[in-house]
Amino acid sequence: MLSSTNIEDSPTSFLQFLRDISKNGKLNVDDNMAYSLRGSGKVRLETIYDRFAFTKNLATWVYNYRHNSDQLTVLGTGKNKFYLMSDNNYMSDVVHDLNMRNSDFVELTDGRDPFIYRKLEDDAFGGKHFIGSYVLDQLSNNPNLRIGLHNFIGFRTDNKDDIGSDYFDISHTEDCISKLCILESGGIIMPTLSDKKSWTFVSGIKLPGIDYLKMYAPNGTILSVPEIAESIGMIDGNIMQQEDVIDLFMSYAYSEYQSVKDAEKALDQMKEDGTKSTAVANYYTKEQGARFSSLLGVWELDNNGDETYVSFNDKKDGHTYKDNIKTAEEHFFSKPISEQRKLIARNLDHNTRNEIQNLADLGLIDVIGFDNKKNYVIKNIGLNNSAIEGIYSAICAKYNIKKG
Repeated sequence: MLSSTNIEDSPTSFLQFLRDISKNGKLNVDDNMAYSLRGSGKVRLETIYDRFAFTKNLATWVYNYRHNSDQLTVLGTGKNKFYLMSDNNYMSDVVHDLNMRNSDFVELTDGRDPFIYRKLEDDAFGGKHFIGSYVLDQLSNNPNLRIGLHNFIGFRTDNKDDIGSDYFDISHTEDCISKLCILESGGIIMPTLSDKKSWTFVSGIKLPGIDYLKMYAPNGTILSVPEIAESIGMIDGNIMQQEDVIDLFMSYAYSEYQSVKDAEKALDQMKEDGTKSTAVANYYTKEQGARFSSLLGVWELDNNGDETYVSFNDKKDGHTYKDNIKTAEEHFFSKPISEQRKLIARNLDHNTRNEIQNLADLGLIDVIGFDNKKNYVIKNIGLNNSAIEGIYSAICAKYNIKKG
């Protein structure tokens, strides 16, 4: 009989365990992925990794075999070997769980997770909409949607003798070009870590804004182009984003606000109860959870039309997180939805201009100057010219502008 405390080494014990948790060819587990173990009650299925050394050994044998078999490797950039099996595959498991819509997905989407917020009806968004997770929003509203996970291998030019460079060796310019290409192909880039030789991106999710993959319908109809600022009433010099882009950043703002307010409430309760010792390090102990990390502030226009930045994370002159929350409420969250959207648009305008300057610093574009409406006059040097031409042609066709 299996014991709940012993670590079993033999394949025989492992096979007996499999027989105990299977019934009619299916796992005999409940909705929480727990099974009944004789004499031990309910046990979570993942304890298989702790109970059986054989399980760990089997995983190690498979890993070592795949990493020592030339038939299961490919030669990539910089003459590096790439393997079919990775020893770090947590993200693969997450993507698989999301695609299968398993119990973890249900828990995320039914409101039990305190860091995922859902607005069923809201003037800012409308309809059923998750705020704070664009991926969850897409998956929950599209039952047949499946996402994919991909690794960035390296950067290689068309030069005959170029063997390519991995992430450690590429320049900032090559890194920027690579990520722009991924975005144009419909990928969502995951955070990149400086100590890793690669980074991952997700496919299958339609990004808001320009859909490079579906800019034109088969009959030539234009499906996705940028808005012209004047056409939607924004004439204060902003580089205007599309409505669905503003929708997304509005959802991020509301999600962060809810999280900050929850942290504020928890901190107040801890101070009242004297339970600071149970607080999560940094998130509560250093009050990071009650500070904004995404919506850091807004750009407001004064009576003269000049922009002034209002920070939601001001730490000067003894400003506390409570002071900053009040500032955010006064200058953003208490305003009409239409005004909030303009503030988000203005923030995105500043970020866009910063990215344009970054591209210029990398030598990918040349900012020649500005026209009489303060719009950029830019010369392309190293970006995807066909993508730019496609956007330009679509804008000209939609707004009946003569190319020139």
